[in-house]
Amino acid sequence: MAAETTPPMAVADAEGLPGSPLHLREGSEHCVSLTDLEAQWLRSTYGRHLDLLRHGKRGAWALRAGRICGIITLPGGRRIYIEPRVPVRNVWTLLWLAGEVDCIAPPAAVAETFAGLADGMMELFVTEVARLIGSGVASGYNHVERVLPCVRGRLDLQRQLRELPHRLDRFACRFSELSRDTLENRVLAAALELVVRAAGGDLSLRARAAWCLRTLSSTVATRPLKAGEIAAARAGLAQRQYRVPLALARLLLEGLGVSHRPAGHLRGPATPTLLVEMPRLFERVVCRSLQQNLPLPLRASSGGHSRALDESGHALLSPDALIEGPDGPICVVDAKYKPDSGTRREPSADDTYQMLAYCIGYGVRHAVLVYPRAVDAPPLRINSGSFNATIHTLGLDLSADARSIKPEAARLAAQVAELLAEGAQVLPR
Repeated sequence: MAAETTPPMAVADAEGLPGSPLHLREGSEHCVSLTDLEAQWLRSTYGRHLDLLRHGKRGAWALRAGRICGIITLPGGRRIYIEPRVPVRNVWTLLWLAGEVDCIAPPAAVAETFAGLADGMMELFVTEVARLIGSGVASGYNHVERVLPCVRGRLDLQRQLRELPHRLDRFACRFSELSRDTLENRVLAAALELVVRAAGGDLSLRARAAWCLRTLSSTVATRPLKAGEIAAARAGLAQRQYRVPLALARLLLEGLGVSHRPAGHLRGPATPTLLVEMPRLFERVVCRSLQQNLPLPLRASSGGHSRALDESGHALLSPDALIEGPDGPICVVDAKYKPDSGTRREPSADDTYQMLAYCIGYGVRHAVLVYPRAVDAPPLRINSGSFNATIHTLGLDLSADARSIKPEAARLAAQVAELLAEGAQVLPR
């Protein structure tokens, strides 16, 4: 049989999706129709993100989506679409600012719905992989440990003495072997397998993804990916053509890079899902903007700085970002994803108490709260004997035009630097 050389553009058969899709909105409650099996699966798998209660007659449920947006595919193939409160194009901009898609232009359908974003992403990924296959899949050196009839590479002496002490015709060898079965190609294959399952009724996309998967699978082992392998797959200088498809593969496999996924092997779940946790995405945007835009000698870190407030270590403090100067920490920053203020005033009492705890635990005199909308709140100054602290409230409007979010994020960092410079002159040391 002649080998396939080009991806097909359509497929003859179709797999119908039972039930109509459900359309929800981030943070809103909807009355939906679900089978008991679907409801049980949602509770066990996404109970962290969805509140589900029976509503009247059998099969009717009150379903409230948390601070998430994206697509959930139920076990039978039915889809739940959760639209964000902000424009979908802004979600892509936030992913770009968070460093997830800084090498990729937004898909054509990104401005319409989240379904368009996800489907456009899968379409772009399959197109990029097909182009990569056409230009030639890269090979790499893999570390191999194998028992051979002759010595190749280095002899694994410990294994030889442990497993083959009396065999003079078998040798435990360690060597590097040039192969296309690389981590990068395995990640691409895993993402293609997900697209084949997730594409739904787009038969052309599924057919082209299946063709790419068959082509890659001929040279890539079909073993499950281990934890951390997706993040470790990076395009080197000699493989720059892998940069875009690998970035898209990570987004697809990790639920756009910022989502919660059920535990288990990536090849195990039969219900692929794409979700964005908006609080975590907002946090990453704020932290990365500070890291990139704060002027020297200020520097911001977003991990590895947790501290205990009490001697026993039970009250652990972990702000989203810690800003340090030449002499150590000077400010803590926390991103609060609360799109709707309602009738409450910002900052809330809970937010204020939390920032006070951060100031005490880190020994700093400045704290910054960042909300995802425009806010107009004066700084809260606290002076109690030897303890002085100021809590600043700033905003980064996520509902504004997508083109304005990046400069506004840079302006946020400039505001923080300005507040810290003023505070150094006003507050006594």
